[in-house]
Amino acid sequence: MSLTPFGMLVSGRQQARSWRDFDAGQARSSLPVMGFGWAFPTTAQPTSESSLFLTIDAGEYSYRSRPEFDLIGLRAIEHGPLLLTYRCETSIFKLEASYSLAAGGDALVEVAVVESLSPRQIELRLGLGSLIAHYRQTGRNPADYPLGSPVLLQGPASDPWDSEERSKVQSAIIAALPELQYEQLAIEGSSCRLRLAPGERVQTLRLLPRGAERPQVNVDDALDSLRQARQEQDTFLSDCPRLEGDWPAHWANGFRYDFETVRACLMPATGLFDDKWLSWMTSWPRLVLAENALDGLRLVYANPATARRAISTMLRCATGPNLPCVFAGGQPNMVASDGEICGTSPAWCLPFKNLEQLYWLDPDREWLQDVYPRLGAYLDFWLGRRSDKDGWITYHCTWEAGEDGSPRLDPNETGDQPVGQFVRPVELQATMAQAAGIMAQFAGELGDIDGATKWRQIKDWYSRRTLDLWHLPSGRFRDWDKRANRFLETSGKLYWGIDPIEQSAMSLTAILTGVCTPPQLEWLR
Repeated sequence: MSLTPFGMLVSGRQQARSWRDFDAGQARSSLPVMGFGWAFPTTAQPTSESSLFLTIDAGEYSYRSRPEFDLIGLRAIEHGPLLLTYRCETSIFKLEASYSLAAGGDALVEVAVVESLSPRQIELRLGLGSLIAHYRQTGRNPADYPLGSPVLLQGPASDPWDSEERSKVQSAIIAALPELQYEQLAIEGSSCRLRLAPGERVQTLRLLPRGAERPQVNVDDALDSLRQARQEQDTFLSDCPRLEGDWPAHWANGFRYDFETVRACLMPATGLFDDKWLSWMTSWPRLVLAENALDGLRLVYANPATARRAISTMLRCATGPNLPCVFAGGQPNMVASDGEICGTSPAWCLPFKNLEQLYWLDPDREWLQDVYPRLGAYLDFWLGRRSDKDGWITYHCTWEAGEDGSPRLDPNETGDQPVGQFVRPVELQATMAQAAGIMAQFAGELGDIDGATKWRQIKDWYSRRTLDLWHLPSGRFRDWDKRANRFLETSGKLYWGIDPIEQSAMSLTAILTGVCTPPQLEWLR
């Protein structure tokens, strides 16, 4: 199997207390060399890097940078958030390097294996390198992140690189990615001189702590962490959907990487959460209904039981009925300027549609019985706390909309300012109708007759409110301007390169109510 030789490793232990207070250091492939390391503070915004990497000399041929290893077919044969294995080979040798995490995610483990493919004895020189890089124009002091030093736990005798070899390696690294602007680049390493008989293998084992403090990890611990990561990865992939047949490789691989990304966001019980839960992201793990529902739906195709558990944890452990966006410790990270603690809306990422599909793909009435009242409490919050005096649903701030600072919703283009007095958005009326209809289905599945009646009435009411927002002159649904008491008119301001009022994709959610007339659908088409 030939997979992309880049990736991230995630332990599930990464934590954030705020956008500025978080555990720095995430494990990812090093970009200029064949290796892996720690990016600080996060892989999304790296300012520093501390990495392990390998080089190899085979007679007249030397391989020091990633582009040079590309020439001999560098690829990944194992690829996931717990384990990544590189492989490349020539006619005389094969090199594999596996990377996983140990010590609760605070130590990177590298196991490298060189095997002779030659019918005769060969001589090779395996380089065990490490680099520390600080990038220019990062806006952060590299000293903010103390970096660990590599530890050789297992391997043949080696000799430190002399200044000539360090210079060659450094030149190869700089040439590999000249667009990377280094403020500082420090290279160290040693070489193992190998004489290998036909079929002979040699293994090295190294450790790289995330911080300056070395975790207590021995050879057995390191190898066990690798075995466990491989076992968990194989178990997940055995049930994970895959594309088979005449697909381009990047389609099949991309399909797989989507599932690996969801799995990377699956966190263990931490802080508020008493069981597995889905995080919106790995750098700043937090609960967000919109993205959690999307990921839950994707995960159900690979592991329905875990998907249901993660969604149940989100609903059960939330700090309020509106499922506020919070970090694992319960710290809210979406607080409006008036102190209102917010969460995402029924419109953003269509969470009820995702949960409806999640249920019907693998029905579990016991699970539905557990989540049904909590989903109802969420909608009751929006009906009671996010509706104006006439019953129209509005946003408290644009953060709730997911369209942060959009001039369609807030003329001042803020994220945290209250905006309920400005606009009646089409999508909120439409998705409230949709969500209520789904709740009516769930009520019927559970035999809740009164609940089914309640939610059908709410669906009908908001379906009619959606139809009230049909703008005949333009042949589309349009938001209502509460200040001018008319349909919202363009302000001329752009949002992500478009006019968000004239070209609002969110207005198309009105189709989801199921009450659009055939002429309306034809206009929209």
